[in-house]
Amino acid sequence: MNYFNIGQNKSDDTSDMREQDLEEELKTIKQANAKLKSQVTELSKINQTWMIKYEQSETDFKKNINFYKEQMEKLQQQVTDYKSEAAHYQSELGGIKNLQDENSIVKLRHEIEDLKDALETLTTTKKRDVNKKGVKNLLDKYQLKYKSHEKFPNNLISAVMQRHIIELILEYLKKHFEESVAFEEELETTSHAVKNERQVDKMLIKSMQTISENIETFGKIHPIRNEFVNITMFKIQQQIYNLLSSRKFDIENSQLFKSICELVVSEMEKVFSFNSGERTKFMKKAIETIHKCITTLYFNVKLQYPYLEIVWLTKGHPVNNIEMDDDNINDIDDTDNAIVEICKFPLIKEIDTQNVVFTARVKTMLRNNSNPFSIGSYGIL
Repeated sequence: MNYFNIGQNKSDDTSDMREQDLEEELKTIKQANAKLKSQVTELSKINQTWMIKYEQSETDFKKNINFYKEQMEKLQQQVTDYKSEAAHYQSELGGIKNLQDENSIVKLRHEIEDLKDALETLTTTKKRDVNKKGVKNLLDKYQLKYKSHEKFPNNLISAVMQRHIIELILEYLKKHFEESVAFEEELETTSHAVKNERQVDKMLIKSMQTISENIETFGKIHPIRNEFVNITMFKIQQQIYNLLSSRKFDIENSQLFKSICELVVSEMEKVFSFNSGERTKFMKKAIETIHKCITTLYFNVKLQYPYLEIVWLTKGHPVNNIEMDDDNINDIDDTDNAIVEICKFPLIKEIDTQNVVFTARVKTMLRNNSNPFSIGSYGIL
């Protein structure tokens, strides 16, 4: 037996198996390589897609940046234009802040306090005889219940008289300046001088109203800011009322003032009686107080910006410290049941708002549902 050949055959078989294994391994490697190439191709495609998206996003982002930069530049230009426009308005008209003159409000506050004190002095019952019938007529006018056998409180008489005086003056002025010519027809005894004075005053007011209406219409037609329109209208009104109030309000120089004085004194003499010495003092005080009332409550109130209005608190209005000025309010224990009996000096507030500028002066009472009479039974405070 040839053992050498047998060994050689075994070696050849091993070599053949190894070659087969290598071929299988090579085949596997080739397959893996092909798979990797496929994956690389797929990844390249994905990368290319993302690169396209990135480039598009970058382009869009740059476009957005440019857009917002343009918008910002436009807004900055608008701000510059508005500042320039505002500076122009302030230069031409003094600006809205200048209209809200704190000194003017402070001055008006002092005038109102002075007027309140003057009205208290004018309507005092000290050293005067009181006409009971005249008092009853005033109480009836303001729907104040009373017991006929009881004496009227002096502070109540003063309160209703103050309210009556203010209303007489303001109603007369409103008719004189603002209402139709029918007012002249009501006063058949009106002198020619009074009619002439009223015609001139009415002409100024009418002209002011016409100009204001035209300015408002102009502002609606043309692109003008409302603030500018309001300032212009207020400035015109301010000048007209300044002109009207600058006249000499005395009996010798103004028929209007003389007529108001005669009306107020006539109404007061229905309640009070004076001896000759007291009447002279009363007339002097009446003229001074009426003048203060005209200038303060009619003209100076109209010269404020924002615009102010006069409001009378109604009978039965709940008592509170925000709207009211009365020394006795703080002394009331049961404020929840306290109500207004008579408002003797009006509340002054901004038009169309709840902003109180000057509080009202009132007389208060405590509600008593079991007793309909407010005077002498449970108290005017």
